[in-house]
Amino acid sequence: MKITKRQLRRIIKEEKSRLVEQRAAAPYEGGAYDDVHDTVFQLLDQELTRLGHDRFSIPEVAEDVANALEDIAREVREEIGTAGGTRPAGG
Repeated sequence: MKITKRQLRRIIKEEKSRLVEQRAAAPYEGGAYDDVHDTVFQLLDQELTRLGHDRFSIPEVAEDVANALEDIAREVREEIGTAGGTRPAGG
């Protein structure tokens, strides 16, 4: 059985629409906070170790880290178009 280009386009359009509806209906289950938090600390520890520092043993290093993370948070919020942000309870 042959499918015409028109039929194929219609099938693709219907399938795409169905997938978009499913994605929109699926609730966000969270979990990104913990994953990102853990990954950032792992990368931070690796980089500080590479530079010869123990995580936050030097107050100036700790302050630099905090400032860098605040800048990153601000940039992320600007990209998504929000001024605020919330942290999940217990996070």
